[in-house]
Amino acid sequence: MVDTPNNPYGVHDWHGRHAHRVMLPLLPPVRWNGDVKRLFSVQRAAAAAAAFVPEWCAEGLARFLLPQGAGFYRSESRPVRDMGVMAALVHAERRRRQLCVCDALAGPTAVRALRYRLEGQCRRVLANDALSGEGASLLERNAAGAPGIEVRHENLEVLLRDEGLWRQFDMVDLDAFGTCVEWLRGGVMRLLDTDRGESLLYACSTAGVTAAGRNPAGAARAYGVPVSWNPAVREQGLRLLVTAMQREAHAMGLSLRPLFSHFHCPGGTFRVMAAVSRADRRRRAVEPQRSWRHVVYCTACGYTGGYPAGDNARGDVVAEVHACPDCGNDESSSLKCSGPMYLGPLHDAAFLRGMERVTNEAPRKHFDTSTLRALYDMRVEAEYDGAPFYYAVGDLGRRANCPPPAPRRLVQWLRRRNRAEGTGQSWRSSPCSVDPAAVRTLAPMPVLLEGVKEVSRGRA
Repeated sequence: MVDTPNNPYGVHDWHGRHAHRVMLPLLPPVRWNGDVKRLFSVQRAAAAAAAFVPEWCAEGLARFLLPQGAGFYRSESRPVRDMGVMAALVHAERRRRQLCVCDALAGPTAVRALRYRLEGQCRRVLANDALSGEGASLLERNAAGAPGIEVRHENLEVLLRDEGLWRQFDMVDLDAFGTCVEWLRGGVMRLLDTDRGESLLYACSTAGVTAAGRNPAGAARAYGVPVSWNPAVREQGLRLLVTAMQREAHAMGLSLRPLFSHFHCPGGTFRVMAAVSRADRRRRAVEPQRSWRHVVYCTACGYTGGYPAGDNARGDVVAEVHACPDCGNDESSSLKCSGPMYLGPLHDAAFLRGMERVTNEAPRKHFDTSTLRALYDMRVEAEYDGAPFYYAVGDLGRRANCPPPAPRRLVQWLRRRNRAEGTGQSWRSSPCSVDPAAVRTLAPMPVLLEGVKEVSRGRA
């Protein structure tokens, strides 16, 4: 039996000839007495023992043990971890000091905590997860790979009540499951050091069904607003997450603005990196929902856009949508309304340029290619000040009865047409980082469909 870095658990390797075989722990003999449940329980125990035999994995500068067959780690999600490291480096440069980072839901691999410590040059990293048994041991063993990582095994709600951790961190990574609202309401922003300037909150939501309006009761509980389906569901999920973050920040006397917002398609997750700071008295008095808008989708013409909100007799913010702002359709059954929600910028162009500078200074191929592409798309979108929400070119092609055009060519056509109109009102046409097969624009639907036909027929 050998105990080496490549064989950390002393598993028999038989001189490498059978390295793929795993020696399982001895199990009690099965006595066939008609009790099928007993047989199945033994088989499940053997399968569980085999599944938890870990193997070495690497990502960036991090090297960690991963249980085989377990769902604790997705290599496809590397871009969102790359972005977290880049953001930490940019923030450290702005703060002119090494950061303290909390990985609130680390998982047994501790891959995010390791990368923040080794690549983000953070002086202190707290890796927390309410694991027990083999998972807890694995988290501690992985975290030991980088000095300066503190490990805790607590439920997040318990961690958030620890006053000794309040205002101790420059950045909190919240890789949550579900809408993330539970932990926002639980006070995760109390961990952020907002006394010395801005701190970062990297939030995640996996509630795609709820964000798409397919779970109205769940949306009402989580976001406190009605949510209906519209074709731009990816962006709706991001904006609902920003809305929830801003609402909880305001309740704590804080101000929050997104630095970048990313929909990770392979994992189906919504990610928002936000800057959180103390709000002055003037800004604290203005509730963020007063600047939010409802989102209206007209099934008749395909229009999607923001709509001002009004107050009812009780002072609640309500929608006053009586007709489609684009085609004038007044049938209530064809008007889908969601919100109110945040419709401001999803990205900060200066911050994204700082992240791109990090990629240029890093060794070649250190960051994933898809990370660089997503970063570029978000930066272009931010610089063009793209319109809120988008139109999928496939849907536009169906409405125009022609093949879907190339998104970038359609954007170019819309910009030329906007200049030719000479009204001085920008349509804010741009590519879309959330869906590469879509465009952002405030152009009227008839003009948009005209552009689709022109581009598809090669006349543009």
